[in-house]
Amino acid sequence: MVLAKLEEREAVAVDSDGPWPGEAELARIEGKLATLRAQWQQDQVSDDFFFNTVRLLEARQSNLRNQRSRHEAATQRAITDMADIRQRWMTPPNAGGLDISQKRTVIREALHAVIVIPAGKGNGSRGTFNPDLLKPVWRHD
Repeated sequence: MVLAKLEEREAVAVDSDGPWPGEAELARIEGKLATLRAQWQQDQVSDDFFFNTVRLLEARQSNLRNQRSRHEAATQRAITDMADIRQRWMTPPNAGGLDISQKRTVIREALHAVIVIPAGKGNGSRGTFNPDLLKPVWRHD
């Protein structure tokens, strides 16, 4: 189920793959910061104006850098060949397959949580496993 969901996300990611759309704005913010610092060092702007403006620009710059990192990570995940992961999932670790920690990482990437619905009382319901009582909550980022 997890591998199928990751393959579905890969297909969507490949379709939306491309350059990060915020690159021009990040460059513009970085240019503004450099210009503002130069003006402040030459005493062309007041300290109050400089520190207030720099705080806002640096917050926006940090936000844009985080967005770029998320975009790059999503692009890298899209490049990962899911067929290879599926094949390595079924292969024993000593033969080049994924070990348990690597499988957990793949699962964490796909799932946010799993909701377990109570089995109920009586009729031996606690003795049999029912996968319909598990509700996966998929990640959307």
